[in-house]
Amino acid sequence: RRFQGSELEQVEAREEVRQLRSALHKERLLAFRGLGRLPWEDQKAFSALFGEVFNESAHSNRVPHPAVPDSHVAIFSNNPRLGAVSAGTEGWHVDGNVVPLPHAITLIHAISAIPEGDTMFVPLREVVQTLRKQGFLRGICIERAPPCLTTDSSRVAARSQKDLPALDDIVFQSGHVKDIRHPLIYPHPVTGMDTMMFGLGKLSGIYRHGCLQPSLPTSLQLTAAGTGLVAEAIQSAIEDTHRILRWRWADGDLLMVDNLAVAHHASDGTQASWENVGVRLMQRTTVTGAMAPRKRPVLHMLPHECVEEEGVLGATEHYCVFSLSTFIDYEVGRFDSREVARERCRQALAPSADLAIPATRVRNEAMGRVVAAVGSPHWIGGDDFPNGYVTWLDGTSAEVGWGSNSSYPWHEPSGQPNDCDGPGTETCMFMGPDAKWFDFACQPKVPNKTAGVTPGPEIKWDDHEKRMYDIHVLCGLSFLGGEAA
Repeated sequence: RRFQGSELEQVEAREEVRQLRSALHKERLLAFRGLGRLPWEDQKAFSALFGEVFNESAHSNRVPHPAVPDSHVAIFSNNPRLGAVSAGTEGWHVDGNVVPLPHAITLIHAISAIPEGDTMFVPLREVVQTLRKQGFLRGICIERAPPCLTTDSSRVAARSQKDLPALDDIVFQSGHVKDIRHPLIYPHPVTGMDTMMFGLGKLSGIYRHGCLQPSLPTSLQLTAAGTGLVAEAIQSAIEDTHRILRWRWADGDLLMVDNLAVAHHASDGTQASWENVGVRLMQRTTVTGAMAPRKRPVLHMLPHECVEEEGVLGATEHYCVFSLSTFIDYEVGRFDSREVARERCRQALAPSADLAIPATRVRNEAMGRVVAAVGSPHWIGGDDFPNGYVTWLDGTSAEVGWGSNSSYPWHEPSGQPNDCDGPGTETCMFMGPDAKWFDFACQPKVPNKTAGVTPGPEIKWDDHEKRMYDIHVLCGLSFLGGEAA
């Protein structure tokens, strides 16, 4: 309702949604108690504030129930007349394991709860950490950077399971849709933290061994026994995290779950006879994911440059910049906003990565060589606000490394920085030809032929012809000592 109110109310509502989204990615699960019965229309509308609400009828493993009021809502129950039964009891799973874009957010509302009708949740980053400690990882599709490659065997000699491939080389295969395959372990698309995509029990097909990334695109099918060993390793790691949350539902509860960071499993008690314990009625909506799970690229396969710098206490560090131009395909004029570009860096490289910052002339020259090699503009990590005053995304002023702002390498032929659509309209920055800086809006512009506005910047490159370009992603990451070698 506030989104339909005054301009101030709309601004406040958008900020609250932003804060909720941020809290969700930090905490991974948010709980709201005592809401009473939440109409499905309100739950659907609330879900839509965070993205496209998934059409539940697209689930190939579940027939729409006649009690469902809307195709974007699912109803689960222990009474077959009121909702789908046995949902979520197959085993630990991530929602959306039968679709190309797994759900980003799951929202579950308890219309009526029953004793022992609990749902268990487990944080997936900790599951990956446990698998790593147990020696199940370190294949050729390593999820951490550095190292970028390893000469270690991709076979894991963990416990007695000597025939089990390294789990970071495993591909999840849906048990219901043969074309649905996702890397078992991959970086969360927003936080960049390690996470997983799987469904155990009947939700699993026969897993595969491979990387599903551009440099190593092939995979081979495991045996049924091999798949069983993978499932056992995952199940054991879940239990060994000692981080399982058993949520005891009460009427009116609403759980908001970062579905890409948390797996869940409905207890057997959810299917207790309604005649004995009462009716369990759960209302679910989900938000469609923005991108399919992807492995991190092998860093040395990306256009990159590294510079040596003096780090803390005089230690040698390397600051490396990587273009994601070969990792991301854009439709013309539909490139990432700057904020999404920052997420891309965390997802593709490491949780500590961000847009590259040309804090010194040496860095700027290295970044310029990468940009020139690609031949397209790239986002950089700076704010141009007020016009001509640059602050880097780490909070430092550009004057620290450059001196006065008169020495900044703005593109003078186009009058940069120019806020060409009015004061404050171009506060983000990209690097163009000759390592020069440009200010620009923080997302693609709305095209307007009459006004001559194009989604991306119109600039001249080596051929001196003015044309529109997409803005690509240039990431920066610091390495200690010889890690960047």
